[in-house]
Amino acid sequence: MTGIPLAPRKIKRRTLDPMLSRFGIEIRRCSSELNHFMISEKMRKKAIDLATTAIGVFLDRAGHSVAANELEAAVGGFYALAPSCPVRQTSGGCGFNASLELFVTARLLKPSVIVESGVYRGLTTWVLRQAAPDAKIISFDIDLSRLQRTEVGVEYIEADLSTYDFRLVSKKNALCFFDDHVSQALRIEQALSWGFGNLIFDDNYPTHCLHGDVLAPCPTIDMVFDDDLAEDELIEWQTNARFQYRAGKAGLLALRDRISFAERFPDLATATGYLAANLTYTRLRVPVSSKM
Repeated sequence: MTGIPLAPRKIKRRTLDPMLSRFGIEIRRCSSELNHFMISEKMRKKAIDLATTAIGVFLDRAGHSVAANELEAAVGGFYALAPSCPVRQTSGGCGFNASLELFVTARLLKPSVIVESGVYRGLTTWVLRQAAPDAKIISFDIDLSRLQRTEVGVEYIEADLSTYDFRLVSKKNALCFFDDHVSQALRIEQALSWGFGNLIFDDNYPTHCLHGDVLAPCPTIDMVFDDDLAEDELIEWQTNARFQYRAGKAGLLALRDRISFAERFPDLATATGYLAANLTYTRLRVPVSSKM
């Protein structure tokens, strides 16, 4: 723990740590990823180039081919903006890499409408507003009391997005971002019913990794494509409480047919030096009649 005088560090290590560990408590120095950055321009440029290449390959595979200079400008644009981000969080929500991927995708897809479910402190709302300054953004959260900042022109709604009437909202080139710990299979079904086709999910976990999230949004996208799941199979796991999910395999198989693409964004940890993200881009086969 650099930056802390030697005497307090000794007290922490010899007295506080052993005492608190019996209660499962650990004192750590908290710092936002946005407080850490490369100063050397040459090294910073290398990180941008590596991230640009990885994201470009991914977006091309997802069906969104973009010019190399436009992609590099988007990645470099986020690097330039990140130090001035007004929302700093040390736990929960998205970190640097997830914010970078979200920013670049929103900047390049140029959505006219963005629907966000799960606002938390407001970091991703800021990212989306910076990426798409002219887009109509509707942000939902069942508890907005933790919000640190509001963005100009964003409609904040303290409710689940299932309560909203999307019939008059344009679906053309719209983008939805879900970071709300609600069943991802349910969110896909809802997006289909509303006519949304471009979705980004945080916290997508494989069936055998559901214990990696305090409250996994089960069934996740990975579970929709899990061929090892048996019909009516009971999956149980422990985090801060005991959880279980009973597989409705037939329903997941039917939902799989409505998805044309579902894949995680590339792991940018070794490209940028920040923690790996867990964002998944999903494109749906939306009936033409449901689009406006």
